[in-house]
Amino acid sequence: MKSNGFIELCDLDWKPYANHSRAPKASAQAPETETETETERKTPLRGSKESANGGSGAPRSKRRTGARLPADWDLTDDRVQAAVNAGLARGRIRTEANKFRDYWHAKSGKDATKLDWDATWRNWCRNALEYKPNGPGESDPDRPPSHDDHFKPYCP
Repeated sequence: MKSNGFIELCDLDWKPYANHSRAPKASAQAPETETETETERKTPLRGSKESANGGSGAPRSKRRTGARLPADWDLTDDRVQAAVNAGLARGRIRTEANKFRDYWHAKSGKDATKLDWDATWRNWCRNALEYKPNGPGESDPDRPPSHDDHFKPYCP
């Protein structure tokens, strides 16, 4: 033992079966053929490149990966038309586009990447109507009055 201020806690030459009655018996001669255990050890591990490709070692087919919202994303005629088709009032489209852009630029992590940003925009427009329907005079005349509409005559 070295006297460097540390105590040696383990014996590096420790053998797991040294004093155990069930220690595996060493054979006098090595086997000439592969045993089942040796074959099993040669199978690829789950999640490894070989197991994902059936053990062929060939490269995996390329998957499409998502991308973040481009920094220059803005409304186009097609995006405005998609919002109108979803039921958004024209006066509300610019506001929703600003919210959409700010939300996705601020979001981090794996959820901030998408394969199809135009599809994400269409979903945003549909969901915007569920969370906050168009106001009075906007394109949904069948909308029931909101809480604000009810108290508007009583507030100066």
